[in-house]
Amino acid sequence: MSKFREARTERSLSGTWKVLRADEDARRRVADIGLDDTDWLDVNVPGLWRSCDELADAEAVLYRRHLELDRLPEGDRRWLIIDGLCYQGDVWFDGAYLGDTEGYFVEHNFEITQATALPNRHLLAIEANCETPPDRTQKRNITGALQHSDSLDHDLNPGGLWRDIRIEETGPIRIDDLRVLVLEADEDRAIIRVGGVLDSSITANVEILTNVSNTNSIEHTQEMVLARGRNEIEWHIAVENPDLWWPFSLGAQPLYELKVTVNLNGVTSDSKSRRTGLRSFELKNWIASVNGEQIFLKGTNFGPCNIDLSSVSQDDYRRDLTLAKNAGLDLIRVHGHVAHPHFYEEADKLGLLVFQDFPLQWGYSRGIKNQAARQATALVRQYGHHPSIVLWNSHNEPYHYDRSARKQ
Repeated sequence: MSKFREARTERSLSGTWKVLRADEDARRRVADIGLDDTDWLDVNVPGLWRSCDELADAEAVLYRRHLELDRLPEGDRRWLIIDGLCYQGDVWFDGAYLGDTEGYFVEHNFEITQATALPNRHLLAIEANCETPPDRTQKRNITGALQHSDSLDHDLNPGGLWRDIRIEETGPIRIDDLRVLVLEADEDRAIIRVGGVLDSSITANVEILTNVSNTNSIEHTQEMVLARGRNEIEWHIAVENPDLWWPFSLGAQPLYELKVTVNLNGVTSDSKSRRTGLRSFELKNWIASVNGEQIFLKGTNFGPCNIDLSSVSQDDYRRDLTLAKNAGLDLIRVHGHVAHPHFYEEADKLGLLVFQDFPLQWGYSRGIKNQAARQATALVRQYGHHPSIVLWNSHNEPYHYDRSARKQ
């Protein structure tokens, strides 16, 4: 058994990738380790493929990235993490098919432990697809305003690897899908529900340490027996006399760091953190209250800063949200899309409330119902810890509407 790392080790695969417009012949060869791709085009990741002029009208693009990895210590595990791929993807590693992805904001991970146990040069290959809807009243891509809007250019395809692709290393047990939700909060006590999946390669007794810190630190320790495979877990943490998070017009925005660590035989196998704020929110008879204090909401719509979400920086989000705050607005509706995580981090710090849309906009095929439910679940699990998000909207104007017809 190796001595596991005290914290997870990550390596970003951002940078230059090789790309080619997808056709049937190229699809059959994209995962071929011996394929010479030196004459393929170069594109930056994160980014959209239309940043390369030759691919501006493409609807499917093949990506290849060569990388070298060191020997993996015995007992450790290695993972491929895809933070954001628009819209559908098929993934291969060293010629072996890993699986598929769907959902432009949904994070995906694949285990590559066996393939990378020995030091070697490796190949990661991805086919990314983002079809232009032939009938915008029967759309199948859950991309919301990015592909159907009354303000954005429909001819600009949002397809590509728009967030980071990473290699992550852990011990035998990995924390997957960490969920943090504040169930209730007042000046006396806050209750936090913590949940997720512990993916274990062995049957083991583990120690789970939860640390909640602001100016003071709270520690919670529990022991658990894990089966080999995926173990669903959930527990609650009480914070006495919490520093409450408020919208800027009512108070300060203290944030708490919640860190979960899994120890095996006294050594850290994995750890993961979420930053959250402790607050309650209620909307009753259209009257909003935060921490029991009524607030008259003044808000606005916030569409995509740019149809190329990969080009929007954290400074861009901070600038726009600060302008809204300076205008006296309390509530920002993220209209028809899911923004980069930086947006929600800035809203948390600035004390702005967020009304978050699920990216369904106007008409869709009935066949997407199951996929929509899966992605809606992922949205809440990935972003539900942000104190700024107080309202969720499942579908903007759910009726058939084809803006292109009006445009003509």
